[in-house]
Amino acid sequence: MNRAALQKGHSIIQGKVYAYNSATGRTYRSKFGAVWLYPVTPYFEAWHALRESSLSPKAAANPPVYMNPEAIKIRLEATINDKGEYAFQNLRPGKYFLQTYMNFDMTTTESVYDGYDVLGTTPQGPVIQDVYHTEQRAWKMRTTMEAFATVERDGDMVFDLAPEKRIPCGEVI
Repeated sequence: MNRAALQKGHSIIQGKVYAYNSATGRTYRSKFGAVWLYPVTPYFEAWHALRESSLSPKAAANPPVYMNPEAIKIRLEATINDKGEYAFQNLRPGKYFLQTYMNFDMTTTESVYDGYDVLGTTPQGPVIQDVYHTEQRAWKMRTTMEAFATVERDGDMVFDLAPEKRIPCGEVI
């Protein structure tokens, strides 16, 4: 494992943690938690490639791919503040992998069709009105967020995800 990849430099990687639901157009901001930063080493690249291949539909029967416990120790952790922001400071130039998990509650209000009422009749026939009621639905959601970030020069400030890169909501838990 390569601890030298986390020696001190003068660069910063910062960002915000949020999930975006394209169906409702709502953004969910993470409130507290952690973001982990791993240096991208040859071991990490091999692990990541193996893990990605194990996630394909063809590999559904394969067991999950876990990172070596010693490799997990070679990471930095940043705390997410109440605005969903985090930052890693004093980084050296290099490639990094960021990872976090986010749990949140998602609610929607939907109009549900109940049928119709006959309000009366006219010479042309019955007067019908559709009947609806409103339902609120709630889900507990969990999403995994991952991104690669590259620090080109010592002293750079890098944003791991551009604002236009919204992460889709995760699975229902």
